[in-house]
Amino acid sequence: MISHIKHVRRGFLCSKKGFTLVELIVVMVIVAAFTGAIGISVDSVNRNTRLSNAATRALADVRYAQEMAMTYGREVDVFVTVGSNKYEVKWHDTGAYVPSSLDGSDLIVTFNQGDYSGVTITSSGFAGRLSFTSKGEPWINGSSFGLEKSVMFLNSEIHLVIYPSGYSVLEKTVGGGGCSSGC
Repeated sequence: MISHIKHVRRGFLCSKKGFTLVELIVVMVIVAAFTGAIGISVDSVNRNTRLSNAATRALADVRYAQEMAMTYGREVDVFVTVGSNKYEVKWHDTGAYVPSSLDGSDLIVTFNQGDYSGVTITSSGFAGRLSFTSKGEPWINGSSFGLEKSVMFLNSEIHLVIYPSGYSVLEKTVGGGGCSSGC
């Protein structure tokens, strides 16, 4: 009889192998939650990187347009088209595109596709053209301006601002998509 009890007890202790269905479901839910959180975090980082890259590119191209005007002694125009999510840089006198500093192609940049997927030009602080004179002075539609102007807002988060002196900078939008003055 004692051997029978030991056998039952030993069988009871040894029969508990593996995990219950409830334990497996709990583990799967925890893993799914972590995976979802990581996926959201990675997507947010990618979105912010694309926005930052687009803003940096736009700033570099506006500064490049100013440099080309001063280097060649010719007026250069920057056209921002909000509805098409693009900007173009052209010689004022001929209307021909200024060559891109990256690859020599026409300087036309379109957002919300490719490397700039999810980035849109949400507005611009002026209608018409931003021009740089041969001295590098910024003009809007053929006239000088007294306050800084926003060249373009990207995703209502970052805007490229140009000052009457010709200095251009990126600024983070504070409080809902506007800027303080002259935009």
